[in-house]
Amino acid sequence: TRHRQRPGDRAPPRHGASLTRVADRRLLFGGEDAVGPLNDVHVLSANAASWAAPGVRCQPQPGCHLPQGREGHSATVVAGKLWVFGGYGRRGRQREALSDLWYLHLEDMTWHDAAAFVQAAELAPGRRFQHTAAGLGSRLMLLGGLTASSKTLADMHVFDAESFTWSQPPPVGAA
Repeated sequence: TRHRQRPGDRAPPRHGASLTRVADRRLLFGGEDAVGPLNDVHVLSANAASWAAPGVRCQPQPGCHLPQGREGHSATVVAGKLWVFGGYGRRGRQREALSDLWYLHLEDMTWHDAAAFVQAAELAPGRRFQHTAAGLGSRLMLLGGLTASSKTLADMHVFDAESFTWSQPPPVGAA
């Protein structure tokens, strides 16, 4: 993270971030500023009076890393975790659509790269940004979005957060 935040300061300006309800607070993740994609986390208090930047770290230690900075991603709370999928980031100077899945364990504020645990990875969504996600029970549902070449997607993917399994329901009207 490039920004230093004092308690009570507003989160730094950005676009393309996610703001997700977590109990009575709001959790801001990522986005992009004038310099590039961000991967920081900020929490807006219940009464929207103050911001805080919680100390986040990655697990398992050692050798882990934080998620890549991104904008246009999805962030959804399922089973006590904030699940972040895809978005648009940078590799060096090159912009790229992402297809990675991360979760932030909300009790201890630790990031985990879900890739090592995912089953049925061949059914996982491809690279995308500006997609929609929603939680339903223990499932994360992902719909549509744009590819790096701005092709509009209409597919749906479901991730089960208990079994770490991707599935892809048949299109509506399919026999």
